[in-house]
Amino acid sequence: MKLSGMVVGDRVRLIPKTRHGKNRVREHGDSAVVIHVKPASFCTETPDKDWRWIDNNNDKNFDWEILND
Repeated sequence: MKLSGMVVGDRVRLIPKTRHGKNRVREHGDSAVVIHVKPASFCTETPDKDWRWIDNNNDKNFDWEILND
């Protein structure tokens, strides 16, 4: 879960940690695109246009990994 080099447009895979996270992944999928980056968090949007803010470190509901290579 490194933030180094994360930019708008990166694809990420959301890994649920809680029941809430698992429900969101079931409803919207685990693939998302970064649409905004802040120092402590980033915003993602799924293909069905659902968006959410995720903390860079120790997010309550999700772990994540960058899919870009």
